Amino acid sequence: RLLANRPQMVAQAVGGFGRVGNDVFSPFDLCYAGDEFPQRRYDPERARSLLRAAGKEGLTVDLYTTAADSGMVESAQIFSQNARAAGVTVNVKVLDGSTFWGDHYLKSAFTSSFWGTRNYLPQVALATLQNSVYNETAWRNTRYERLYRQALATVDLEKRCEIIEEMQRMDYEQGGAIIPYFKDQVSAYSARIGGLKIDRGTLDLNKYGNGFRTIYFVG
Repeated sequence: RLLANRPQMVAQAVGGFGRVGNDVFSPFDLCYAGDEFPQRRYDPERARSLLRAAGKEGLTVDLYTTAADSGMVESAQIFSQNARAAGVTVNVKVLDGSTFWGDHYLKSAFTSSFWGTRNYLPQVALATLQNSVYNETAWRNTRYERLYRQALATVDLEKRCEIIEEMQRMDYEQGGAIIPYFKDQVSAYSARIGGLKIDRGTLDLNKYGNGFRTIYFVG
């Protein structure tokens, strides 16, 4: 996580159409707390020190990726370049989609991935429980799973957010995902279409025009 130059990835991998991430997912969730934790920054010297302490100095790893989404291959390449300053060799292996999502997905030790926007608890169900169908980081934590079940059973939003924030702190401190940035959702529309509004939600074009109730054609 200390080997990711996050501003560089935003600037170069997605052309500035994004913002720096902090290794916690679901930034649109009402309970998102990732911005409240100390922002991780590129620190190759600290990374080198930690690797030395772990007996892993001069580490060489393969990073598998595919051009499934814009910036996916480019961010892997930038990460590889960033890692050199800590004496880490990251061999980027760009695979075709069928191979990546077939033979390598959920089997390789170090891979790129991408997810569309979801609220926090649905994303947890898909990817960070021991039995999640897409547990990409092989995350196993019994306390985390107890908190998840508690959050599902909590109706009061403030109390549920307190539980989720504790889960997100665990993501931040112990999780296996590097989330260097969040890519903007960029939508194009004709000047002849009106009724679109700025929105913080997770669906394009103001929640698809709130079910197309607010969108209209301009004569």
